[in-house]
Amino acid sequence: MIGYKEIVPHFSPTPPPVTISLFEIAYSAGGGYELAFFEMLTRRLELLLQTQVTSVQLVALNPCVKHLRGTRVWSRACDVLRAEIVCFVREKLSAAKDLPELKCSLR
Repeated sequence: MIGYKEIVPHFSPTPPPVTISLFEIAYSAGGGYELAFFEMLTRRLELLLQTQVTSVQLVALNPCVKHLRGTRVWSRACDVLRAEIVCFVREKLSAAKDLPELKCSLR
């Protein structure tokens, strides 16, 4: 039977994922200020990547989009902005050099 003594030397737990609220960034940028939002998101991602994090969760995407669009009802314009944010995050994370495997979820 394998016990803790045999496993512990070979086990290194991963740190919990870092969670970033996209809605909080959008709220700080102000409703309708997409340029400020993308600048703030860029700074947040750059700081995050400097820490050599291995897992990131970007949350509250839909509320973020609605806030930036200044609407309560989802529309095609919301779909477009949502896709822009997803592509932007993918581009920023894939452009980062010398990173270990990075797990990212966007919801």
